[in-house]
Amino acid sequence: GLPCARQQTRGPKYVRKGIWARGDFGLHSTDDPRIFRPGLRRQYPYHKQRSWSPQYMCLRHNSLAPTGHGLKLAILYQKFHLAQAFYDFQSKLKFHLPGAQILAEAQSSAIEPFLKVLRLNDGRTLWTPNKMQKAALKEINDRITKQDLAVSRLKDVFGQETAPTYVPEQLKLNEQRQELVEELNKFLTNDLTSIVKMAKDNLECRYGAKDEQKEENNAEKEQTGDLVP
Repeated sequence: GLPCARQQTRGPKYVRKGIWARGDFGLHSTDDPRIFRPGLRRQYPYHKQRSWSPQYMCLRHNSLAPTGHGLKLAILYQKFHLAQAFYDFQSKLKFHLPGAQILAEAQSSAIEPFLKVLRLNDGRTLWTPNKMQKAALKEINDRITKQDLAVSRLKDVFGQETAPTYVPEQLKLNEQRQELVEELNKFLTNDLTSIVKMAKDNLECRYGAKDEQKEENNAEKEQTGDLVP
């Protein structure tokens, strides 16, 4: 008799409340378990002031990201020599695509001779030099290779920077490298509009750019005269 009395005075060992209660007792409460309701505050320490936030329920777990924040781009470029072209193009992309994540990957000339732009969201290639652009860049790159070989031979024969023609040849090599950077910058600037447009492709359903897409459609209709005010 005594153990049973102790069991009853202490109360049940396991208590299920709300929708988890056994039998019909679960139907007596309409409390939503997803809503946080704080319990009684501890009386100690009594000198601290505490206040609970009002009861709430999170209804927007996956809200739409601002325009461009879901876009991830990667730029592969030849390290060292084409770094300046990469930084110039990266600043232009940041201006036209605010919020986009732009990753840089410096590669050797054997892997990536010039520059390539990728969209990491789906692995799409946004820009690579076409045949005409690649031919023009390759022609400059071949001249750079020959000039670099000539400068290396001067170093091997006369020692480093001691040949009388070393400085002019080195300046010529630097000018050719700068010419390659400027030519690549020109191609990227000409194709910048198409690159940005392809980067924004399918943003309407993926990255929350519905308003921007609607504004672009209205602007196109205004230009063609199809939009009625």
